[in-house]
Amino acid sequence: MRNLTGLDICFNRNHGNDEMDQLIALDISFNSIDNNRIKIISGMKNLTKLRCFANDFNLEGIKSLVSMKNITNLGIGPNKIGTAETKALSEMKQLTALDLRCNYITMEGAQYISELHNLPELFINQIPLVVKEPIGLATLNDITAEGAQLISSMDSLTFLSIGQNNISSLGAKFIGNGLRNLRTLDIHNNTIDLEGVQAICKLII
Repeated sequence: MRNLTGLDICFNRNHGNDEMDQLIALDISFNSIDNNRIKIISGMKNLTKLRCFANDFNLEGIKSLVSMKNITNLGIGPNKIGTAETKALSEMKQLTALDLRCNYITMEGAQYISELHNLPELFINQIPLVVKEPIGLATLNDITAEGAQLISSMDSLTFLSIGQNNISSLGAKFIGNGLRNLRTLDIHNNTIDLEGVQAICKLII
């Protein structure tokens, strides 16, 4: 495997090893990866793209990921990421794509996400954005207009997936007025009426 640069090994029981150091892309989702294994993976200095969905790490593991300065494409949902983890992730200014779907992000967490001023691609769909971090499994996906307003300040975004978040027409107005550089928008399954659609259409003109 000396010439291998990309590896998808999700839905296995693999925890990484030294022989993968040459990889630049790795998908190790659904592998029960804990903080110790994330620390090992963080030593892969050539890695630029990492998908690590649905594993068992927390803030300690996130801090190990933040230390990976070459990572530009990061997918880490769902992993019970809350405000503290999002605050740590806000240090990854080099990111060009961030997938945080299905996590536990509050309004404060959304503020930290909005600090990634150079981020072009953000997946934030199906995220329960609520006043307090839920205990256990959350079922509420509710960004509301306030959350949409925070995200709409990220004028570097060219791709945004923000479906299933109960976004109203007011939230759609924030997105339509704020994200003028968007090229792709997924805002499916929300509560947007005709007025909201008209606001989104400003992105087309």
